[in-house]
Amino acid sequence: MSIQDFLTRLATIKRAPWQGGKAPHKPVLLLAVADWFEENSPTEPLVPVDETLVRLFKENWELLVPTEAYSATLLTQPFYYLKSEGFWTPLLGNGQPMEPQLKSIKRLYETNAAAQLSEAAFRYYQQPVERELIRTKLLDAFFPDTKQRYLDARGTDPLLTEIEADILMDAAAPAPRYERRVKGLREWEGYIRHSKFAANRFAREAAPALEHFADSSPMPFLNGIKTARERIVARKDEDRETFLRKRGFSKAETAKIVATVLNEEGRPPETIYDFV
Repeated sequence: MSIQDFLTRLATIKRAPWQGGKAPHKPVLLLAVADWFEENSPTEPLVPVDETLVRLFKENWELLVPTEAYSATLLTQPFYYLKSEGFWTPLLGNGQPMEPQLKSIKRLYETNAAAQLSEAAFRYYQQPVERELIRTKLLDAFFPDTKQRYLDARGTDPLLTEIEADILMDAAAPAPRYERRVKGLREWEGYIRHSKFAANRFAREAAPALEHFADSSPMPFLNGIKTARERIVARKDEDRETFLRKRGFSKAETAKIVATVLNEEGRPPETIYDFV
């Protein structure tokens, strides 16, 4: 399963009706899992119900669903019912399937409950860039009105998140994406050139956006670039090869990219900015 397929699956998870809308419990838990991976760096595809996961779920719930008071039972339902998504299998400590009647955190603790992730889900949650992309997808899909509270609490720069997403998506399918952009620009250029009064009309319609851009501060963009320079994603040659090969580059292309950065910067690529 590609990262794009996995993100699509996350954005379309089944959710029960809840307070006139759809239940937020599953996406809150999946975000907590991303935070849990960041704190624990597990080597096995198991996410246990431990104090860290419960704490992270509570923190995220209070940030993203501020209209509903937190209670400890909120985690138990999504922990079990995420099994319908195909990448999450809730198990007891003895390896047996978990039953739906375990409806308290205490019982989950007592039975050493844990979720086994699919190979693909485990791999994407493990990797820093893919993990950030998972967060972005969940926040955009399910919490557009409260996601800034989560980002502020985590100290995440939204622009950096966009940069990381662009890097990953461009590397996965660069040609079609840029071909679409170039095609669109050429069509618009032709429209301006061959339509009567089109140039004046374009200038009139574009003026407000251009004025806003000219008057706006460059600091958000500069801060995003600064953070991208600091975000290390590969410390060893093996990490660099893995980072690029997983994104569709051949072995020869990978070697060329690393050699280019080494030649230009005097060191091998390490950060998000280096790989750009």
